[in-house]
Formats: sequence, structure tokens, C-alpha cells
Amino acid sequence: MDEKLFLSTLVENYKEDDNPTDTSVQQIEVENSLRSVFKKMKDKYHKNLDELLFLFRGSHVNFLTSSLHKLSRHYEYFDSSRPWIVYWISQSISVLGHEAILKKNAMHIANYLKTCENQETGGYAGFPGGIAHLATTYAAVNAIVTLKSTEALDTIDRDKLHNFISLMKCKNGSFRMHLDGEKDVRGAYCAVSVASICNFLDDESLFDKTPEWIATCQTYEGGFGPCPNNEAHGGYTFCSVAALCLLKKSNLIKFDPLMRWLVKKQMKFEGGFCGRTNKLVDLLKFFQLANGNYQGRMKNKGCVQNSHLIFRSSNENI
Repeated sequence: MDEKLFLSTLVENYKEDDNPTDTSVQQIEVENSLRSVFKKMKDKYHKNLDELLFLFRGSHVNFLTSSLHKLSRHYEYFDSSRPWIVYWISQSISVLGHEAILKKNAMHIANYLKTCENQETGGYAGFPGGIAHLATTYAAVNAIVTLKSTEALDTIDRDKLHNFISLMKCKNGSFRMHLDGEKDVRGAYCAVSVASICNFLDDESLFDKTPEWIATCQTYEGGFGPCPNNEAHGGYTFCSVAALCLLKKSNLIKFDPLMRWLVKKQMKFEGGFCGRTNKLVDLLKFFQLANGNYQGRMKNKGCVQNSHLIFRSSNENI
């Protein structure tokens, strides 16, 4: 890392323009707290700033592996989001290159997620015995696919998944998150993503009007809100752009204002992204907005195919 580049980040301060708000005050407080940290890091690593990029891979893997079997009481808050925890752990282990751990625990993971499947409606709940929810269905399916195990994939019931997604479909093309639940672009993205993985995107009736509805969520700012006439937000922008790309309808996106909005969400001092105008930076928005930027550049790309049963087209004989 170039030292001049590193030091240049210390002078790109937030400018209030003499109109302070609660958020701008918080932003300045964040920058002031980080400035001292940056300077200490510069003094300590001034000879080799690349040492700052070291990842303690082994420690992460050990923590993640132990978390597959037991979590501390501090995770009680996520009791209704159990498939998400499984997905985050599995995906992290995979990204860190330790897929042998996932292979060893594949059926332990898949069988647990199977207990979260709602036998009546299809789809996966946030915990055993709960009502199915599109977000936890997305997490469960992606976790199982991450395992790269044929036996684990066999636990996915495509027919029930198709039924559940159909139940969540609204007449205007949007999707509810759960029965009688809220509808926004998260639901559309989760539905499209699961359908893409399980390869029933070719069911035209399932996503009729969905691309057009998502397109109405793009705001004057350039990003996408949760539903029409709402403020643009990083998470909803990721969901909208990803869903439209999967549906091969990226032509409905107004790319110039989208890209302008995306790059303006990057904070000059920290380098990360904020989720909305005049909000604080955080890592989740960095993932969502950086991916939105990438998707915006990639535009239309075909979906990944696979030979396993769940990836076959819904009109094939199975």
C-alpha cells in the first residue's frame, strides 16, 4: 500500500456545509475516532503497510467450525433466523477454502435445515415448526447448495418450494415475505434467486409482471427503494438489480443514475459505503453496494447450470 495514498485518506473529511444534522454530527464523531486509529496504524506499520491486510484464516475457521455445533447464549436474538446463521457459517467456511469441513458436516447441516421446512406450505421457516419465510428459504437453499453434496441437495423439495413461492406471489408481480406479510423487493429477489438455483425461472406465470414492478422501485436518486415511492437504499438496490439480472431484464434499469448513486454512497474518509444518503458507513452496505456496482457493469449474464435434479428445468421429465 502506498504511504501517500494512505495519508491522503486522512484529509477527506465530511463537509457539513454549515447545515449540521444528527447524522452529520455522528459522521464527524466517527471520523474523529478513526483518525487516531489510522495514525497509530501508520506509525506502527509505516515500513510495510501491507501487513495490515493479513487475515487470521485459521482462527476464523476454528470459530466457524465450533459454531456449526454450538452457539453461545448471545445468539438468542437470532433464534428466529437459524437458517441465516447456518448459511453465514457455511458460506464463510467455503470462502476460506475449507470445504472439507463442509463435506464432513454436510448431512448434519442439511438434516437440520430440513427440520425448518414447513411441511404444509413448503419453504423454510426461521426455526423448526415456524411459518415459511422467503428470506429464510433463500438462506436455507443457498446453505445447502454451498455444501456441494448430492445427498444434501436431495433434501430440497422443489415441488414444495415452487408451491410456496407461488403462494407468496401478488397480482402486481411483487412477493410477500410470508403469508399475510409485507411485500417489497427483498421478497422478489429471494423468490427469483431460489427459482434460479432450482431452475424453475422458466415458469412464466410465476414471475409475470415482477420485472416491471421492480423497475417502478427505482427512485429519482438512481437507487432502488423497498417498494414504489420509497427512499433508495443499498440493500434494496442490491436485491432489485440482482433480481432483474437473473430475470434477464436488466434493460429495465436506468443504469446512468444507478451508477451515479452507487459511487456517491462511498464515503471519502473511511472508503466504505453507506446505505442511504447521509447515513453512516457499515460493512453490510459495502457488500450490497459493491455487488450492485458489479451487477450494474455485468448486466445480463446467464444463470449457472448444474446436472443435479434440483437444477433441472421445471419442464423436464424428472
